Amino acid sequence: MDMNINSGETPGEAKMKASYKAGAFFTMLKMEKKDPESAKALKEVTEADVVVVDGTYDHAHLVLELAGIPFVRINTANMDTIKLRPDQTLFINCPGQVSDMAIRKIVTFVNGGGLLITTDWALKHVIERAFPETMKYNQKPTQDEVVRINVLDPENPILDGFLEEGMDPLWWLEGSSYPIVVQDKKKVNVLVESKELEGKYGEAPVICEFSWGEGRVVHMISHFYLQRSETRDKKDMAKASSLVSKSEMAMAPGEIQAAMGGMAASEYTAAQSSVSFISKNIAMQKKKSMKKKG
Repeated sequence: MDMNINSGETPGEAKMKASYKAGAFFTMLKMEKKDPESAKALKEVTEADVVVVDGTYDHAHLVLELAGIPFVRINTANMDTIKLRPDQTLFINCPGQVSDMAIRKIVTFVNGGGLLITTDWALKHVIERAFPETMKYNQKPTQDEVVRINVLDPENPILDGFLEEGMDPLWWLEGSSYPIVVQDKKKVNVLVESKELEGKYGEAPVICEFSWGEGRVVHMISHFYLQRSETRDKKDMAKASSLVSKSEMAMAPGEIQAAMGGMAASEYTAAQSSVSFISKNIAMQKKKSMKKKG
């Protein structure tokens, strides 16, 4: 199987990238069938619609690149000068150490209608500072391990397709990931949780969201871009190709078909869940913008 390994790229890294490419392809295929309006909106996203703030530990820009979603990439210092529009999606990668000026700008952005998506340590560096009394870090950092997760709000459109049928996805916790304490249970909606996470570190939330003004905030423990996955049982070790129909596989490019044949189900679902979640959120924000413009 040709994984197109770049110079300095390990076979594992190449396989993970192939997993994200496959996840992106089949996510779009299913969106076109089940939610053509969102699929159309996602295809109309331009660089100006999505802003990614670089992080030391998470790399959402790699997921977007592999999914073919355009974006503008900036560093944390640029946050002081960039002009944000309320119709944009703003990703702040872990750790999210931005200035007080940037925090004020983020609050204004979300309040006006923007979508903010943050990961891991940004819970402390962004969420606690910008949106106090919503969520906070419980001061019990995790180990580097993988836990089972389950969806609490399956009717939520941004979670449609998050779980592949018959699979219970595994969520990779980075060493020193920050467990989430939901302070305002009326305001904050827990979308995905892990009982394993709760048993080990005291808090179950994995992905949360809340509205703020005209906008929305989404935060998740750990990272969108994973460097590995883990198998626990026979379902996880099955071939990824078993998770898509023959008709769907027939529509995939040869490169993806070949990759799926040598890819474990757990590798595919780890990547697919991230790609699906990112794609659905960006599409929702784009649709919201398009409707406002008429």
